[in-house]
Amino acid sequence: LLRPPIETGPPRALIHFLGGAIVGKAPHISYRYLLESLAKKGYMVVATPYDLSFDYLTTCDTILSRFEMVAATLARQYGALPVVGLGHSCGSVLQLLITSLFPDTPRGANALISFNNKPVTEAIPVFEEVVAPFFTYVAARNATRSSGSEILSVGLQLAKSATVGEVPYEFLETLEQIPLLIDEVADGARDFVPPPAEVKAAARRAYRARRTLIVKYTEDPLDESDEIEDLLQ
Repeated sequence: LLRPPIETGPPRALIHFLGGAIVGKAPHISYRYLLESLAKKGYMVVATPYDLSFDYLTTCDTILSRFEMVAATLARQYGALPVVGLGHSCGSVLQLLITSLFPDTPRGANALISFNNKPVTEAIPVFEEVVAPFFTYVAARNATRSSGSEILSVGLQLAKSATVGEVPYEFLETLEQIPLLIDEVADGARDFVPPPAEVKAAARRAYRARRTLIVKYTEDPLDESDEIEDLLQ
């Protein structure tokens, strides 16, 4: 939570930020400069960390539960503030889904940075050939499923100990999502839920933000900003 400086007056709006895949677990580190800059401009900023999962809808539910607890407290302190959803990459897809499929969470506006709604097989070209078989093997390496992913969990704890003082601890915590993803793949996950086509259909049918800013990077091969712009017009 970042509050605007007192001298800027009442908050202009409440920005709800969601970062990209993996780094979205530690937005206060990965996006520190961006978030602090927005706060200095007079915005209240809430950055909700989340664990990456193939199940986007469950992820959205978890994100909203965390956000609404903070938003209720802020509403008592500052009154009703317009909410602006801000998302980068995977976070922009989640903001799109929240605005389309969760009618109890209105957004006055959204800002979608480097929108990326590609299927897993395009976002990770060797997913079917290499990643999925490897993750399945790791999960089944021992007699129990939990033991398989615990191998990596122990390795991550050792990495944290070895890099104390060199890498921010919170950033190393982002790697804790990997064993969870391994278990999802071993359980049969092969694409996001809902898949890209259904995300587009939901946006076309029920997207409710009154205004949307789309930000595209020129050097991002996964960027689909042009496609989502055409869809929302």
